[in-house]
Amino acid sequence: MMLIDLLASWNEFQPKTGTPFPIFFGKSALWRTRCFMLPASHENLGIMQLIGLHCPSMIMKQNSNGDTALHVAAGSGCHFVVCTLLRLWLQGDQVDYRATYEIIDDLNLLRVRNKKGNTALHEAMINGHKHCAFLLIDKDPEVSYFLNMKGESPLYLAAKAGYEETINFMFQEIRNKDECLKGKSPLQAAITRRNKGLISMILQNEPRFINLRDKEGRTALHYAAFMGYNEEVQYLLELFSASPIERDNDGLFPIHLAATEGHIQTIRVLLRHYPDPKEMLNLNGQSILHIATNAEKHDVVSYILKNHALGFLINCRDLDGNTALHLAAIKSNALIVSTMVQDMRVDLEIINNEGLSVLNVVEQFIERAGVNEKQLIRVALSAARYTNARSWCSICRQSRD
Repeated sequence: MMLIDLLASWNEFQPKTGTPFPIFFGKSALWRTRCFMLPASHENLGIMQLIGLHCPSMIMKQNSNGDTALHVAAGSGCHFVVCTLLRLWLQGDQVDYRATYEIIDDLNLLRVRNKKGNTALHEAMINGHKHCAFLLIDKDPEVSYFLNMKGESPLYLAAKAGYEETINFMFQEIRNKDECLKGKSPLQAAITRRNKGLISMILQNEPRFINLRDKEGRTALHYAAFMGYNEEVQYLLELFSASPIERDNDGLFPIHLAATEGHIQTIRVLLRHYPDPKEMLNLNGQSILHIATNAEKHDVVSYILKNHALGFLINCRDLDGNTALHLAAIKSNALIVSTMVQDMRVDLEIINNEGLSVLNVVEQFIERAGVNEKQLIRVALSAARYTNARSWCSICRQSRD
């Protein structure tokens, strides 16, 4: 016999016998919970009302995943069941939670978390049920910034999905906006979608998101530069031109991330707003040329060499005394070495902190190179201007081996 038939039979039987509803369910808490979850996921309001009326404590019960019936209903998009559960819960507690906000989380159905740390509002957002989300936000909007085990709030999940109306409603209703500045940034989620309207809405409601950092210490500008999203980088810089550019936990500025990933157009955009890159060095005193060389981004290195305004970076040394050409030689990157040594501005005789010139470093590391790479370095050095004839002869002999 189906559950609905059992409940219908009991509903007729109970007035005659006076058998309490909880006894009908027996002593198995797991079975009772499943009985309540089933109608929650199938929009059977009759069963839901029957159980909630005669056994109101079941509303707060959780299954093996930590889900309440509200989690199940919200995650399934059962709009009318969500309405019914909220009504039954509020009637049972006789508390105006929406008005007071002085709520004990353990007694608040809307704030119960499952084993993933999700509230019912999280489940509605994850599964794309905006109509259920509006109901839940209206009853307790502060849940919009609650974080799950992944550090995701419903606000972040709404931004990730691009639900502009939902986000706008959340911001209208949330009272404690300081709590929004925790966990994963909804602004970064909006940048991922490349949605300027959504980016603008979030920043208009809470401008502090522009400087919100993730666990790596990166802001929205770091993220946009890392992804090479040129339009979003430009937009953020225009909106907050006075906002300071700061290092992340690794000591990297946004322009460093763009250089690491080879995003030349993003570097151009950042240099238009911050034209003096010598003020943006990492913790080892390295410029964007050092960083691009270390990341073996030949296109970025070529761009910097062709940009005369950045010529001063060519022979700059980091805290170890290395120029970008030192790093290219250490990496045994024949293409970058050959490109740099052909630039007449490159000083091949600069000594690093270990007392090694570029030619010395090339001599030390040339054995790592393949035959074709050795030939490329030899040809490049042949075309370069140099003063140390002995070192040059030594390099040429080794490169022919």
